[in-house]
Amino acid sequence: GHFSDPAAEEPAVATSGCEPHSMKWGGTALFRRDGAKWKLKWYHRRLIINDCVMVRRKDGRDLLVCSDVDGGQGTNWRTLSVVDLAQPARFREKVLLTVTDNLLTCGGWGNSETIVPIQKGVFTDVAFDRAHAVLEAKIEYGWRRITAEGWKACSDAQNAHRKMPARLRPLTKIYDLLFDFDGETFHIT
Repeated sequence: GHFSDPAAEEPAVATSGCEPHSMKWGGTALFRRDGAKWKLKWYHRRLIINDCVMVRRKDGRDLLVCSDVDGGQGTNWRTLSVVDLAQPARFREKVLLTVTDNLLTCGGWGNSETIVPIQKGVFTDVAFDRAHAVLEAKIEYGWRRITAEGWKACSDAQNAHRKMPARLRPLTKIYDLLFDFDGETFHIT
């Protein structure tokens, strides 16, 4: 792509397994062609670009729109972000949307004292329509309130290696989120 300059040839390379969980297991290296050689411009820990679409800005530079998942203790957070590799490190990633998936915790945090709604959230597709300058993100999402008794029934099923009881599962729908692109930034429509 042309990430920092419209005239530059720059591959952005995702790494995995090189960092601890606190750094999301990897990062991104940006290289730039210098004659016949590639030179490392920088490496950014925790910047994950495994699942992205490239979008050309009106100035000729490229942005990445990436979806990523991270989690811990049975809860996952799925994030849709705009990544501008020309920006200083702390400004490279701007989150558009985060959805939570806590099916594995039955909506609890290890006990029945702290119970939140059970949520399922998954990006099913992310695409950029260049002709109309629209980013489309399809999300399967649903949530359901759960009681302490429901949490116990769900936990008991998991401990016995059974599926979550159907009466406790959140009903999900596919949501179609659209973001207009003005050549520089995205705006939800």
